Amino acid sequence: MAFSPAFQFYPNDWLGSSKVMMMTPAEEGAYIRLLAIAWGEADGGLPIDDDTLAVLSRLGNSWLRSKEKILRCFFEKDGRYFNKRLLAERKKQTAKREQASNAALKRWNANVLHTHSGSNANAEETQCTSIEEEIENRSSSLSPEEECREETALSLPGTSQAAFREWLQAGPMKWLNYEVPAWRQWKLLMAEPNAPLVTDLIEGAKRYKAYLKDSGFVKNPENWLIAGMWSVNYEDVAKTPEERKKIAADEKTARILKTFGVEP
Repeated sequence: MAFSPAFQFYPNDWLGSSKVMMMTPAEEGAYIRLLAIAWGEADGGLPIDDDTLAVLSRLGNSWLRSKEKILRCFFEKDGRYFNKRLLAERKKQTAKREQASNAALKRWNANVLHTHSGSNANAEETQCTSIEEEIENRSSSLSPEEECREETALSLPGTSQAAFREWLQAGPMKWLNYEVPAWRQWKLLMAEPNAPLVTDLIEGAKRYKAYLKDSGFVKNPENWLIAGMWSVNYEDVAKTPEERKKIAADEKTARILKTFGVEP
């Protein structure tokens, strides 16, 4: 499992650090650069070698003069330099990712594997892998606000798997290939103050499926929810160019038409 490409940065902690306050702008830049490099290392550390650190920090010949102030923020272990705060962030992300993965797999395994019980073993393995990858990407990219929003969404009535699956199965058959991202977007949508009714979503999916009988393009369910396409009047979408020009006078309808790639 690849490690997260990003770590949290806390401006108040940074600006309030006496060690950072004692650095010159060049030294401060070198310090944050070394933290970024250490984060990308497998062990989260840096080599104990002045020539290497002079290059990595971009300080060059100034490294020897500045290293004392910078290395106050690191400690030595097993022949490497480590930053205590950076290791703590690394440990916190690992724990959060494992917690998210365990919770998601527990929710999905019974449902997804049961749905695909008629498929071969390779199909089931592929589905499980996609779930793990989704959790990996999701947990490393969420902001604190998005994490709070998603946690809140999990407790809402409309986010039950039964309601979600009824909606998903009401839409095009291809939607079943996008269960994981669709479930994520469903939860976020239901967390909105003005979330739509589940019945409206299901009816909208049915209308969309009926509309697709005359169209080869299928919008994936995640983007369908993002675009608010449950409220689309698909009969209007299929009108003649002259009729569409009249419909396009309404800004909302014009926006909906453009989501289908149909110019008024």
